[in-house]
Amino acid sequence: ILFICTGTFPDVFHSDLPLLYPQKILHSVIPHMTKSGKIGVIIPAKEQIQQTVQKWGEAGLDATVAAYSPYDMSDEISQTVQEFHEKKLDLIVMDCIGYTSWMKNEVARKTGKPVVLARTFVARVLGELLNH
Repeated sequence: ILFICTGTFPDVFHSDLPLLYPQKILHSVIPHMTKSGKIGVIIPAKEQIQQTVQKWGEAGLDATVAAYSPYDMSDEISQTVQEFHEKKLDLIVMDCIGYTSWMKNEVARKTGKPVVLARTFVARVLGELLNH
């Protein structure tokens, strides 16, 4: 069972099947994909910035966070990632299942940095369970 959200959920759900929480998967693996521990994180809403800095900090990472809604196409992604150019970041995490591969490619093109897309990253983990 895959939760289709990268938010934090309490451990109150129980099942005989594996429960996959994207947040737990990302926060367990991403720290091992960095050299300096400095990452960029893109989230859907400005109101989530402080919480996101804290959560990635708990995973041992120094996160520079920017908000860009995957559902509001009126925003320009170039403005969102502008501050990532000024920082020395190992990679960028698109921390919402709503972001698309096209958005990932745009962020990678505009920043020149490796980008982890939550939806495909977690889908690959799920795929390991489904391939017997």
